[in-house]
Order: sequence, then C-alpha cells, then structure tokens
Amino acid sequence: MATKAELESELADLKRQLAERPKPEPAPEVTPESDVETSDAIASEATNEDAIDWEAELGELVEQFDDLTHKKPLLFALGAFTIGYLLGRSK
Repeated sequence: MATKAELESELADLKRQLAERPKPEPAPEVTPESDVETSDAIASEATNEDAIDWEAELGELVEQFDDLTHKKPLLFALGAFTIGYLLGRSK
C-alpha cells in the first residue's frame, strides 16, 4: 500500500504535467441566426434522406417476407404461431 508521502508526490507530479500541457483553443463563436439556418438546412436534408431510406428498407423487407412465405412455408407458419402465442400470453 502506498504511503501518504508517495501519493502526495505523485499528485504533485501529475499537477505539474497538467500545467505543462498546451491549452486548447476556444471554439469559434456562432451567432444564433447562422446556427438556426444551418440546423434547419441539416434537418430538411436528413428528413428527405430518411424518407427515401425508409421506403427502400420497407420495400426490401416486404420482398424478403414474400420470399420467406414461398420458400419456407413451415418456418413462416411456426413464426406466425409463435408470435400469436406470445401476443396471447402478454395480457
């Protein structure tokens, strides 16, 4: 176990190292008007991209689901039964 003197010397060394580190530069100031305009533009871009991605993902999911019903009907029936059972037991 370390003694108090050893811990104090280690603390002093760490404080010295911290003082020697260069100070970070402050972040540039942003005016409220430019910040609002930028966030609105980003939000509208994200909304358009998200809508396109959701439509593509939903189409792909429906296609995979349709393939599953034709390729593996037993697995589909077992999955439907399991979901129905779990929903029935949830109440």
